[in-house]
Amino acid sequence: MTDITNEILITAGFLSVLILAWALIWRFRPKIGAILPQQRAVTCLGGTALGTEARAFLIEAEGRKMLVVAARRGGVDIMPLPAHANTAEDATCA
Repeated sequence: MTDITNEILITAGFLSVLILAWALIWRFRPKIGAILPQQRAVTCLGGTALGTEARAFLIEAEGRKMLVVAARRGGVDIMPLPAHANTAEDATCA
């Protein structure tokens, strides 16, 4: 066999193994997912757009709620929220 034929056969074999592995993982993903732990350290509770350039997200990390404001061309601001925040009925606007 020539060098090019050998390289084509090796490449085809490698791609075949990758496709077979992908198909097996796709086929058995519910069983694989049940085996893996499902703990999430950060949970996104909600998000909203603040115009065309920024978004705000309410996340919970390690039992604490935080407000995250992410700009498209800027940095990210993370503000921890108080543990005993007032409800909407108790809050007053100045």
